[in-house]
Amino acid sequence: MEKKLTSRQKQAIATKKKIYKTGVTMFKEYGYHNVSVEEIAKKAGVGVGTFYHYYKSKLELYTELFINAEDYFEEFRNIDLTKEDMVSVLQRYFQQYARLNEEPGLEFAQMLSNPSGRSVLEGNQDFEKQLEEMIAYYQKSGKLIDERSAAELCDYFFVCARGVLFDWSIKNGNFDLKTKMHAVMDYFIAGVTKR
Repeated sequence: MEKKLTSRQKQAIATKKKIYKTGVTMFKEYGYHNVSVEEIAKKAGVGVGTFYHYYKSKLELYTELFINAEDYFEEFRNIDLTKEDMVSVLQRYFQQYARLNEEPGLEFAQMLSNPSGRSVLEGNQDFEKQLEEMIAYYQKSGKLIDERSAAELCDYFFVCARGVLFDWSIKNGNFDLKTKMHAVMDYFIAGVTKR
């Protein structure tokens, strides 16, 4: 039986959510480096001490954007691959990947382009395992080439996707990320589809 939350616990959850949403909004609008903990706390209507009760630092709040990455890929958890077109599924997956990187803002993507900034992803790559499992299914069903393992193909997909993301970040977001991601993935998917 599930234990009911007390009103105090519900309030704590609501407060953390409010700080998170406020921070994300401010990061998108002003950029990570242009927002202080004090400004986030003030805009969220909480004290600085309350902010630090829920987050050790501004960076911890910022990296929670990627900790919540699994939410972007929810639809792929229990997808019935037998009922959907492979290209459509893979394209949707990488549109979500583009969205995941685009929504926090260009500065976040630029931070991830730096090897030291990639530490925010540690232990948070279940969505990559989902892709690997889909690739393995498509290989077994004869739709994708099987000269490479599912893990290798998954890695190649992400090399392409990260390349698009890197290009977008070094060009300061001067093109539509989702459109470019779709075009690049079309070429790659065509190249690994069994004929």
